[in-house]
Amino acid sequence: MWGRLFLGVLLVVVLVAGYPYAALVLNRAIGTSTAILIEANGVRRTLISGPDAPRPAWLPILPRSFIVQAAHWVPSPDREIAGGVDLLTHSGVDEIKRFYADALGAAGFDMRDIGYGPMNAPTATYLGIANTLQGHRAGDDLTITVTTRTAEGFIWPSRTVEIHWQRWDKALLDAQAAAASRWAPQDSRR
Repeated sequence: MWGRLFLGVLLVVVLVAGYPYAALVLNRAIGTSTAILIEANGVRRTLISGPDAPRPAWLPILPRSFIVQAAHWVPSPDREIAGGVDLLTHSGVDEIKRFYADALGAAGFDMRDIGYGPMNAPTATYLGIANTLQGHRAGDDLTITVTTRTAEGFIWPSRTVEIHWQRWDKALLDAQAAAASRWAPQDSRR
């Protein structure tokens, strides 16, 4: 009985305010959790996910937005540092672009507006992508992507802003490059 009522309320929320609000309600109900993953080579990785997952101090959060979901990979040897945050907002695309271009630029990132990225407009519309910003901070080799989604909801439209950051461990990149060079085609004319 309560499960059907909850799903009914969630459906009404989706129709009125869009899926970002439904995701907000659902993620708050689930909460924040920690998962320990063991890779094939025995390396243990820890992922913290949920609305209260930790995020870097340098990451600006759009004013008047709610954190729907966040993910944080706990740093481990020879693995990249990565994470992400999904925000719910009623702000327009231009306001979001301006805020993140300015705030991340002030945090040392070289920000670029790449529009739809490698997609054409019909594909981006189909996938619900309104705009993408990319940035790189050379000092610590950190990259960031800010993807603004199209608005959802019939009565009170809202949109999601997806932010993902990643820094590769230099030793891991060198090891991958060395492994790739072993598999590179050899010149048979020797």
